[in-house]
Amino acid sequence: MALGKIKRAVMRRLPTTAAASLRAARPRLREQAGSAKATISEMRRWVGRERRARAFRTALAQPVDPQLVLWESFGGNGALCNPEALFRHVIAAADLSHLTHVWALRPQARADAEVVAEFADHPRVRIVDYRSPEYFALLERAGYLVNNATFPREFIKRPEQVYLNTWHGTPMKTMGYDEPDGPLASVNVLRNLLAADVLLSSGPYMTETMYCGAYRLAPIFSGTIVEDGFPRIDAQLQASSAATAQPHRQKTVLYAPTWRGESFQSPRVETQQLAAVLDALDAVPALAGWSIKLKVHQAVYAQAQRDPRLAGRLVANSTPTNTLLAQTDLLITDFSSIWMDALASEIPIVYFAGDYQEYLAERGSYLAPEELPGPIAQTLPDLTAAVTDCVSGAPDPLLAERYAACRRRFVPHDDGRAAARLADVVFLHRPEAAAATRRLSTEAARSAGEPPQASGVMPSSTEQAPADPAKTRIVMYPGGLKPNGISSSALNLLATLDRSRFDLTVVVTEMYAPERTAVRACIPHDVRIITLPKGLIDAPLAGSYTQMLEGEMPPAGSDARGEDDALWAHEWRRFVGDAVFDVAIDFSGYSGKWTRLIAVSGAPRRLVWQHNDLAADARREIDGVRPYQRTLSSVFALYPDFDALVSVSPALQQINEANLARFAAPADGTAPPAFLSVRNTIDAAAILTAARGDVIEPSAAPAAPDGCGLSVELTQLRERYGGPAVAAELERIDIRERLGLSGRARGGGAVTTFVTMGRMSPEKNHRRLIEAFNQTLASGCDARLILLGSGPLEAQLREQAATTVDPSRIVFAGHHSNPHPVLDAADCFVLSSDYEGQPMVILEALTLGKPVITTAFGSVDSAFPDEHTDRWGAIVDCDADDLAAAMTAFARDHAALPQPDFDPVAYNAAALDEFAAAVTGDR
Repeated sequence: MALGKIKRAVMRRLPTTAAASLRAARPRLREQAGSAKATISEMRRWVGRERRARAFRTALAQPVDPQLVLWESFGGNGALCNPEALFRHVIAAADLSHLTHVWALRPQARADAEVVAEFADHPRVRIVDYRSPEYFALLERAGYLVNNATFPREFIKRPEQVYLNTWHGTPMKTMGYDEPDGPLASVNVLRNLLAADVLLSSGPYMTETMYCGAYRLAPIFSGTIVEDGFPRIDAQLQASSAATAQPHRQKTVLYAPTWRGESFQSPRVETQQLAAVLDALDAVPALAGWSIKLKVHQAVYAQAQRDPRLAGRLVANSTPTNTLLAQTDLLITDFSSIWMDALASEIPIVYFAGDYQEYLAERGSYLAPEELPGPIAQTLPDLTAAVTDCVSGAPDPLLAERYAACRRRFVPHDDGRAAARLADVVFLHRPEAAAATRRLSTEAARSAGEPPQASGVMPSSTEQAPADPAKTRIVMYPGGLKPNGISSSALNLLATLDRSRFDLTVVVTEMYAPERTAVRACIPHDVRIITLPKGLIDAPLAGSYTQMLEGEMPPAGSDARGEDDALWAHEWRRFVGDAVFDVAIDFSGYSGKWTRLIAVSGAPRRLVWQHNDLAADARREIDGVRPYQRTLSSVFALYPDFDALVSVSPALQQINEANLARFAAPADGTAPPAFLSVRNTIDAAAILTAARGDVIEPSAAPAAPDGCGLSVELTQLRERYGGPAVAAELERIDIRERLGLSGRARGGGAVTTFVTMGRMSPEKNHRRLIEAFNQTLASGCDARLILLGSGPLEAQLREQAATTVDPSRIVFAGHHSNPHPVLDAADCFVLSSDYEGQPMVILEALTLGKPVITTAFGSVDSAFPDEHTDRWGAIVDCDADDLAAAMTAFARDHAALPQPDFDPVAYNAAALDEFAAAVTGDR
C-alpha cells in the first residue's frame, strides 16, 4: 500500500477531533521542515499546546470541585493585591476551613512570593505553574476562581463555577472602549468581566465609570457588582494604626509610578529617569533622615531590577503595595491608581509626570487636574518644591477640601473589614453582607437570600430575573466583515437602529486583514464589539464542523447531538461568558460555524438572515466548483434551531420559503421557524458624506507664499476642515481623476457614464452586461462603462472586454473602500444579476439620485423602495439585447429614465418597523 494511502487510512481511523488537530498542525510543521532546529522548536510548541489542550478538555468533562479555590493576580506575576489579602482572610477563617487553595504563579514569582514560603507546608495550599497543563485543568475544575485582572483567552467559565474578579484599582486612566481602538484593547478584559459572577467595585464612581461606562456591561452583565472596600486596604489600615503609635519611627517617601508603553503586554520603564527622581529627592533638605523607596509596576519590575542605580531603593515585587502604604508618610505617583488607596490612610500625595499633558491627550483621564487631591509637578525642580511644601509648609485649604472630597468619592467603604464581608458574599453566599450590591441586567434583581445549589457554589448566573423591558438586548454576528453587500447591510442597520429601544452587541472573529479591519472600524462607536480569539477546544470544534459540512451532524434529540451542542455552547460561553441577550441574530447566514454558535446562544429568540436565493447560491459554480454548497448545507441543517428565517425582501422570502421549507421542518414535529422579510436599511447621510464630503472651497486657504509649496495650503485647509475631511476629499479627487470623471461632481457631460458595483462572480453576470454595453457602443452611442469591484471572474471578463468595439470605453476600476464618488459622478447605475436579495447598491444609487437599469432577477420588485418601480428606472428581462436597448435609450436621451426622488427617511422608518416586529416576534 502506498504511503499516502496508509496516511489516509490512519487519519480515517482517528477520532474526528484528533484528525482535525493534526490537519491544523501539519502545514506549520511542513513550513518549518527546512530547519531541523526550527522544526524541533515548532514541535515542542505544538506538543506543549496539545498537552494543555488535552488537560483542558479532560477537565471540561469532569465535575467541578466545589471546595477548590484557584487564586491568581496580575497574570501569575505574584500573590498580590486584593486576591492575596482575601486569601489570607479565607485561609484563617474557621467557617471556611473546608476549602483548599491553589495559587497560579510564574516561575520568577514563585521564587519571590512570600506566600510560597509562608504556606509551603500548609495542607490546604499549593502552587501551580501559570499556563501549565495542570493550570488549565484547574481553570475548569475549581469551584471558585479569584483574579484581580484576567484569566487567559482560552478560559471558559462553567455554569457551576463562581468567578470573583476583584480588579486591581479604581480607574483614573481611560479604559476599555474609552481607549483608542477600544474594541481590540478590551477583548480579554470584557470576556472576563462578562464571565464573572461577582465584580468588586470601590463604589458608585468605579461602577459607573469602569463597569457601566468603559466596558459597557449594562444591561447584559448577569452577575452581581459588590460595592465595598478593597481587601488589600484592610491590612494597610490596620498597619497604619500601628505605625502611628510609633512616634520615633523613620518617615518614608514612596515613589510609585505606573508603566509606560503602547500596551500592557509590551510595557517600558525609563530607569534613568527613575534614578534621577530618587537622586533629586535625596537632595531635598526637608527629607533629611527620611527613607526613600521606589515601587514600580509589577509589569516592569524585571527591567527595573537589572539597573544597579536603583539597587537598595527598589522594593521587591513580592512586597504588597498596601504594606508599603502603611509605612508611608508621603506618596509620589503619576497616573497609577495607588493614590486612591493612599486616601484611605490620609497620606499626602504629590503627582509627578513630565509627560502629564501628553499622557492626558493620548491616553485620557477620567479626572481633571483640578480634581486631584495634591499638587502636580512636571519638572524635577517643581517636584522638589512641591515635596518641600507638603512636608514643611502650611496646609493648603483648597487641597484639603479636594482631599476630603476624593476620600468620599473613591474610598467610601474602606474600614478594615472589607475582606470579611467579601468572603461572606462569595464563599458563604451571603450577598447581604456587602456594603452595597448592584445588578445591571435587570431592575428586579433576584432575592439576595437565594440558597446555594446543592454543589455548594453560588447559584448559576444563567438563572436570570426578568429582563429590563426598557431595551431589547440584541447580539448579532454581522458576517466576516469583508467589503461586500452583507457588511454594508449590517453597518447600515447598526447605524440606524433606535438606541432607546435596542442594546446592540456585535460578535466577530479575531481578524487582521486590512480590508476587514477597515470594515470593523466602521461599526458605530456605541455598539459593543466582542471578539472571539482562538482557544483550546479548537480541534474538537473543527472536527464537529467537519461533520456538519459532510452532513453527519448527530440527529436532534440524540445524546450525541446533546454532547455536540454542549461543545459549541462552551465556545459561546468562552467569549460572552454569562452575558444575557433577548435576541441572537446570525445576520450573515453563510457561516455554519457562526450559525451553530448563535443557535446555542441561549437567547429566547434566535433569527438567521437570508440575503439571497440561497438554494441558487448553493448550486452556484465557479470553475466547476460549488464553493458554498457544503457550508450552506450545514446552515440549512440548523434552521430548525431558529425561531425565524429572515429574507431581505418579500419577494426573496417567497423564493427561499419555496426552496428551503423542507430543511426548516423540525424532526420532532414541532412548529418550524417562520419565514419573514425585513428590508435592508440605508444610511443616507453616510453615503452622501462619502460621495461629496463637506464642501471645501478652493479659496478656503490663501495661496502659499512663494517657495513654500502646497504643504502650507494643505495645512491651512486641515486647520479649517480637519485632517480626515481633507484626506477624504483628496481621495475623492484622486479616484475621479484616475477614472476620467474629474469635473463630473454629480453626473452630466457629453459622455454617458454607466457604473456597476459588485463582486465579479457568476450570479452578477458581468458577462451579459459587457455584451449589452458592446451593443450600445455599436449603435453609435458615446458612452463608457465603469466596473467597480473584483472577484474570481475578473480575468475572464477582461478578456471579453478586450474583444469589444472599443475596449478603452470599459474601465475595470477594482475594489475601492469608498466607491460612492464614482457612483455620484456617473449618469446611471446598471445591474445585470441573475439573482439577488435586496442589493444595497440600488438603494445607494437612488440615494445619490441615479436612475437604475436592472435585470429582472427573482426578487427585483422588492429591491426598490416601493412597488412603483417605474419611478426609479427600468427593469428588463435577463437578456443582453433587452439590457442593451435600455442602456442605448438612456445614452441617447437621459430623459428616457425618470430622475429618482428617493426619501431615505421614510423608507428607513418602514424597514425599521419590519425589523422591530421580527426581533420581538410580533409578525
